[in-house]
Amino acid sequence: SVRRLMEYMEGEKPDKLNLPYPGKVYDMQSDNGVALLGTPHGVGVTWLIADHSNALERKIPAVRVFTTSATRSRDSKIYNLLFELRNTVEGPD
Repeated sequence: SVRRLMEYMEGEKPDKLNLPYPGKVYDMQSDNGVALLGTPHGVGVTWLIADHSNALERKIPAVRVFTTSATRSRDSKIYNLLFELRNTVEGPD
C-alpha cells in the first residue's frame, strides 16, 4: 500500500507524516519515484499512457505526494498521488 511505502521511504510511521499540499515531489529518476509508479495508482497512469501512446505522446517526469485528513476511515491520513504528465513532443505555437 502507499501508506507502507511512504513509511519505508520516509522512515516514519504514516500517521506521523504530515504532507499537506503541495506535499513532496519525487522525480521519476529516483528509486522512490519509480516505487510510487509501481503502486496500483501509478500502474494505472502508466497503462493509460502506454495504451494510448500515439494520441497522448506523454511522459511522467514526477509524482507529488500529499496528505489529506480522513473523514470516514480509521486512518488519520489519506495519501494522494498526483502524477505529472508532460508532452514528449513540441506542439505548434
